[in-house]
Amino acid sequence: MLDIIKNNMFRIVGTSANASLKERLANISKLKAYMRVGKSIIFPLDLREYYEEPQRNFEIVENIASKLNNQKEFIENSLFWLYTITPNQEHAVDYFVHGDYQKARTYYKKDNNFGTIISLATIAFIRNNKPSGLKLLTSIITNDNYFSEYTTFVNNIIGQNTVHSKQDIFKIILSKVYQNIGKKYLDKFYNDLISKENNKIYNFALEFLAKNSIDELLVIITESINDFDNKTPNNHKETLEITVDFINTVSPLLQKILKDSRDKTEYQVICNKISKTIGMFLAEHFFERGKSSQYYYNELVNAFTIIKKVEEIACSPIEKSRCQGMARELLSVVEKSETIEQANT
Repeated sequence: MLDIIKNNMFRIVGTSANASLKERLANISKLKAYMRVGKSIIFPLDLREYYEEPQRNFEIVENIASKLNNQKEFIENSLFWLYTITPNQEHAVDYFVHGDYQKARTYYKKDNNFGTIISLATIAFIRNNKPSGLKLLTSIITNDNYFSEYTTFVNNIIGQNTVHSKQDIFKIILSKVYQNIGKKYLDKFYNDLISKENNKIYNFALEFLAKNSIDELLVIITESINDFDNKTPNNHKETLEITVDFINTVSPLLQKILKDSRDKTEYQVICNKISKTIGMFLAEHFFERGKSSQYYYNELVNAFTIIKKVEEIACSPIEKSRCQGMARELLSVVEKSETIEQANT
């Protein structure tokens, strides 16, 4: 659950993100009038089908009223809420607030604009489909048309002529994602969604995290190590594939830590832990199961390559020595396997 959605200022005042200032102020007046007589009011966009009743009191409402025309606050909230710019979007919201997700999605998809994309991302987050929500919301900055439409909308509704860079918008998206979404989704976001579509955005995401908290990157790596350690491959080929995937996942994160962290102690500790984990994983799922044979030769060569990569990661002499020992052992098996293969040719 995202706090930026649950406590969104547009949800508190009961309007869509594109509602005019006049509409927002009118709803605030209604809220205050009801609160004065000890009553509550229900707006369709309270989304009570999905969340408990919004928290409302005089202090909260006054605080939001003071932020309605603040550009930063407006952007932060408008990136995580529903839009009713077109009739199709109005129908979509009507269906969604009554719990009909499929109909809402159908109507939203009839329009192709930034309001549809942000709304669909918001709905995905509400439905706990975080990877989909992240992918949709990121397209606001990776799609030039959506980005242009959105910045024009913000300037028009706030009444300011400020040009926002993609980096500015992405910083806001990332900060809200960073605060509210589990680390495993962040990891998936970087590796599955951003890196394959836009390398600049991927690098900026890593840079943002490194600057905000090296500790968070270490948490992501640690979780990746634990996930890797719990894998149970069925054969040698799968063992190698899992190991390569793991190395490819943690390597860019390690590089960012090494580049941006002044204290290299944590980097050395995590690198040694990674090298030890990979060594134990290969020993358990590869060395002890394997028998020298002509069919095993290519896998052995690949495993040797992996061990040499792990040796590069390792920092301490002990871990480097461990890798070198595994490499010597593996090379010996490779040579025996090669001899058997040649004899059978």
